[in-house]
Amino acid sequence: MVWGAFVTKGKSELVVLEGRQNPGHYIYTVSEHLLPFAHKHYGTDFVFMQDNASIHSSNETRMFFQEIGVQLLDWSARSPDLNPIENVWAILSRKVYGHAYCCRHESLELSHHEQAARSFGHHAGSLLRSCAKNGDKTY
Repeated sequence: MVWGAFVTKGKSELVVLEGRQNPGHYIYTVSEHLLPFAHKHYGTDFVFMQDNASIHSSNETRMFFQEIGVQLLDWSARSPDLNPIENVWAILSRKVYGHAYCCRHESLELSHHEQAARSFGHHAGSLLRSCAKNGDKTY
């Protein structure tokens, strides 16, 4: 699994996550990767968009965001088409799985990881430009 984020001002690094994820793993990823990235671009005043995956919507995760003062964007449970990063993940998945690797670990070899990182930035930027025609918005 890969984690990443983007805003109109830039993209985060892509982080390869090992094994099955749970709320504790997600909170660690957010603490180590999202918060420094978001604070760099927006300080502590930002709204975070995530989908309703169980590790994102667990009580533990919601309490974590509440305790650190991060506002979450409320939205419908079944509307991945409204989340710009879902389009990026779909494009990256087609690129990675289009190579027909025999196991998941092979598909994350460095050269393909670098290619995915370049694609992430390119596609994230394109999607944000199309979403944020009315000024600087955070998605």
